Amino acid sequence: MVFSLLVDVSGSADKFTKQRVEGASKIFRLLSTDQNRGFLIAFDGAIRSNDRPMTPNETDQILQRMQSIPRQPGTVIYDAIEHAIDRQVGESAVPGSLRRVVILLSDGEDNSSHLTLDATVRAAQRECVPIVSVGFTEKEDWTRPKSKKMALRTFETLSHGTGGLVTFLDAKEDVIGRLPSLLEAQEEVIFKGENLEAGKSYSVKLESTIPNVAILSPRNYIAR
Repeated sequence: MVFSLLVDVSGSADKFTKQRVEGASKIFRLLSTDQNRGFLIAFDGAIRSNDRPMTPNETDQILQRMQSIPRQPGTVIYDAIEHAIDRQVGESAVPGSLRRVVILLSDGEDNSSHLTLDATVRAAQRECVPIVSVGFTEKEDWTRPKSKKMALRTFETLSHGTGGLVTFLDAKEDVIGRLPSLLEAQEEVIFKGENLEAGKSYSVKLESTIPNVAILSPRNYIAR
């Protein structure tokens, strides 16, 4: 598997500094097993990455230095995701049948990206890259309820539209601890439709003979 961990270091996320460093370190270490390759992107109003696979120890060092990095105003979640897909985990960047995924650790607020939310989802769908959205905490008493609602909508659009999932670092179900099995246990399903007309939408129904199976899939597929 190849993955890219995107960490929000914008000013709006500073109140989650402790959760951010510990959570990002935990996620990177959990996924850095066997032959998996991991990339790290730190973003605020700018994108920072050396675009090479990192070790958990290198990632920890960078995470500890985040607070001393000169800040750029704004937050570019969508542009950071596009960067990860284009240069790190997309099919054009990493050819082959490797499992590929983007993990977003953020408060969900984007106010500076050139790319739109819908365009970001389409880019991930084209490259078959699910997006896992991770919020810092679900217990936070948000001072701006509207911001919380918009953030959750952003997470759900990014993840549910690409076959990923939405969770929080302190979720009761400990989804973070189960991420390796959730991501690596998934299978790729390839299907062909006959006599499909361009510009039309068709429904797809997936059934399992095994009980208690969770199916994570994009909301729509693009013909290739």
